[in-house]
Amino acid sequence: MWCGVLHRRALTCSTQPLIVEVLDENAITLLARHARRLNGHWPDWPALWFFTDAQRTPGADLPGLIAALPSGTGVVFLHYQAQRRRALGRTVAAACRAQGRMLLVAGDAGLARHLGADGVHAPQHLIDRIPGWRQTLKPGRITAAAHDRAAVIRATRAGADAIFAAPVFNTKSHAGTQPLGVLKFAALVHATQRPVFGLGGLTATSGARLSGSGAAGIAAIGALIVEGQDRTTKKGDA
Repeated sequence: MWCGVLHRRALTCSTQPLIVEVLDENAITLLARHARRLNGHWPDWPALWFFTDAQRTPGADLPGLIAALPSGTGVVFLHYQAQRRRALGRTVAAACRAQGRMLLVAGDAGLARHLGADGVHAPQHLIDRIPGWRQTLKPGRITAAAHDRAAVIRATRAGADAIFAAPVFNTKSHAGTQPLGVLKFAALVHATQRPVFGLGGLTATSGARLSGSGAAGIAAIGALIVEGQDRTTKKGDA
């Protein structure tokens, strides 16, 4: 549990980049361990997921970042506003195939099919498109984002195979949004028979709080990157 705290402190210390890197690796390893402990009932799904994000990883070396993720981590390709999203998607898809990672493309079933992805991810406002996507992507997987119980029920009825409930805790990607907290998150888990992954504010420290919630695993953005640094280059140089 201490490594998560040390991880946060180390990130504020720009004079010790090597310590930042080592502690970050420890924190990511611990987060992956928390995720695996949650995933016992859903072995066909990755326990840990990485969501790409254009705002939080601008100019990032996504192939290198994906290669450095813990073994078995799934990837959800966002980058909605990225220039040449299709070309970037091909790069991401190749990196996922090289690592044997499950890849979902957010919001675009056509792009998911073009990339040979494992499926598509529906933001909450696109849940109603899931039945149509099902016809496009057979036999691909379809997930959905949900921020409340009504959205979980809509996603389930629309045919989503799994759900990402967010934000569980305070997070930069949902700044100003009231987080669910553990109790409300657990209530969403029990509102469906589908696997539900927690997303938002989940770190090596907070991830342990989902124990007993029924979560199928953990999804993250910031907890799997060192913002403002290319952690994969350092790892390769070590």
